Amino acid sequence: MTDSQLEQVCTLIAEASRPVIYAGGGLVSADCGRLLRQLADKIDCPVTTTVMGHGLFPPTHRLALHCLGMHGSKYANIAINEADLVLALGVRFDDRVTGNVDKFIRSGKIIHIDIDRHELNKNKTVTMPVCADLKIALEQVLDAVPKYLHDDWVTKLNALREAHPFDIPDSEGISPQYAIRLLSDMTDGDAIITLGVGQHQMWAMQHYQAARPRSFLSSSGFGTMGYGLPAAIGAKVGMSDRQVIDIDGDGSLNMTIQELATCHRYGIGVKTMVINNQWLGMVRQWQDMIYDGHRAESDMSDPMRVKADDDLDIYPNFVTIAKGYRVAAERVSKPGELPDALARMLRDPQEPYLLDVIVEAESNVYPMIPAGGSYEDIIMSDADLKSVSKGSQGSNI
Repeated sequence: MTDSQLEQVCTLIAEASRPVIYAGGGLVSADCGRLLRQLADKIDCPVTTTVMGHGLFPPTHRLALHCLGMHGSKYANIAINEADLVLALGVRFDDRVTGNVDKFIRSGKIIHIDIDRHELNKNKTVTMPVCADLKIALEQVLDAVPKYLHDDWVTKLNALREAHPFDIPDSEGISPQYAIRLLSDMTDGDAIITLGVGQHQMWAMQHYQAARPRSFLSSSGFGTMGYGLPAAIGAKVGMSDRQVIDIDGDGSLNMTIQELATCHRYGIGVKTMVINNQWLGMVRQWQDMIYDGHRAESDMSDPMRVKADDDLDIYPNFVTIAKGYRVAAERVSKPGELPDALARMLRDPQEPYLLDVIVEAESNVYPMIPAGGSYEDIIMSDADLKSVSKGSQGSNI
């Protein structure tokens, strides 16, 4: 960053009374987690992250706003859109974050720092574009800025965070949100998590409180179903002393379940927790929203089943498949069974294990900003959804 750019950045920070840091995967690649925390503390600036930035900022920190975007927290989406200054660090203004880009950060000033100059002013025109190595740039800013306090702003956002938490719905069966939150609690957010694509991916973003950078591995914008298990194998080989867990959906796991053979043959202690709702869940959710419940090719259950609907007839049988690969496996379908089952799965970090968690079949992911919408259009529940016209619920997945 040039001296002139640094002076302008410091001036914009000094003038701000409602700043927000928007942190992405570029900070992870540049190993800037520590610098991000130091900057946030020094200028008293709340931090929201993308999926690729999950784990960069301590989830229990008083300035943590968690993830933003289509399925991000309501408080993060309000904060970034009502901020008077956004420090966009290592991000690309993806449409799943911005929604309608013309309505995203309509009045706030934006400093965008990225090492790739092609990302600057590409999706969103900003006030201050800076092409620079993030580590060097953050060190420069930290040395140059004085300490600031934004008590009123932080207090307002803390109140929003308390008013609009990521809810765990009441359920007779296992809710996917409960299953992932329990896993987060039992691992203290310290495991390496890998993911497939779909509802389970978004629930994991919301409810797994990743405590360390490089510990939440997602294909993100590539949308690669089947990514979770192979990624977990690579992570476990690279970090054999860490607990590595693939939180997967039944649709995504079907793509690469044969890699359980790799786990068994080479003794790679990957854990696979299947959030099994017998649907391509995100596809089903969008079909219900946009096409008024007309569903096509999103049902993963056995179309030839002869059992009554209230019987547990899970297809395919992941437990049988895992045992065919000589990987330990079990299935749970009742909330009271889950803590002990997770304890068994986590007991030996070097043992491959599959836990098939049968969850509520038609749970939806909320919050949700419809595709092409803005934070003002956020849907928080099924009840909210019923009040929204079909035409404003989004038109593409």
